[in-house]
Amino acid sequence: MARLIDESLLQEEYDPFEEQRQIKKAKQQKKKKRRFKRIARILLVFVVIAAISSIYFMMDASKVKSIRVEHDSYLSEEYILDKANITYDSRYLLVFSPIVEFMMERDACIKNANVKHVKNQGIVIDVEEEQAVGYFWDDEQLRLLLGNGKTMKMSSSYYSVLKSLPFIKDTNSGLDSKALANELSKLDYKIISNIAEIWNYTSSYDQNMIRLIMADGHQVFTNIDAIALLQNYNYITENLNKKACLVLDLQQNVAYTQSCNELNEAEKKAIEKNLLENSTDIQDNLENNVEENKE
Repeated sequence: MARLIDESLLQEEYDPFEEQRQIKKAKQQKKKKRRFKRIARILLVFVVIAAISSIYFMMDASKVKSIRVEHDSYLSEEYILDKANITYDSRYLLVFSPIVEFMMERDACIKNANVKHVKNQGIVIDVEEEQAVGYFWDDEQLRLLLGNGKTMKMSSSYYSVLKSLPFIKDTNSGLDSKALANELSKLDYKIISNIAEIWNYTSSYDQNMIRLIMADGHQVFTNIDAIALLQNYNYITENLNKKACLVLDLQQNVAYTQSCNELNEAEKKAIEKNLLENSTDIQDNLENNVEENKE
């Protein structure tokens, strides 16, 4: 019996793998401790950062100190800031430029936007507007006419834009809105903002005549293709002491004054002539139908 026990003890005592197992176990324990310490340090760093950030963002020092909008024309600064969703209560470090630019460019009136952080916690918003040239009613909906000829439905958020754009009448009377938009887009914004209303003008010799009611009281009668001459509007009207009617002549490249009564009377006669021709055409069609029915 004693001999058997001694042999078993000798076998255990001389196990060649026991020492290796003990070393491996010790290494694993050290590795676990190092991993735990590393995770603890990382968590501590996050907790410290979160605490500092919370304190910082609760302070007024974290807010935007200045906001500047550049290259805006017909869009108001209030409108642009509303689309950017930036105020003086916004946190400077939380204004993420790519997100703000993406949200702004979703607006049909904003072609491109560039938001920059500048020193002293300032924000600069550089905008490129999608040129708007007027607005009109269509099927009881207010629509904005863009320089590229496209139109868009206007919600109440766009109403602040209208004060600097002309109101276009008679869009359903054959007025070529795309051609009108194309020509108006060639004018400076200051000239466009001086146009209060645009009316179709019935002429016996030109189907593309329009009447522009200017904000200063003058009226301009022109073919759509001659609208570019309005670029010199301030020079043309600088010597006019009273409200006048101007005619733009593209062929002669000139602008001249004409009696407003004469122009109104000419339109009246042209309308009467059109009505007479239309009524004659209707009568001829009726007579032709009667003859065809007899046959």
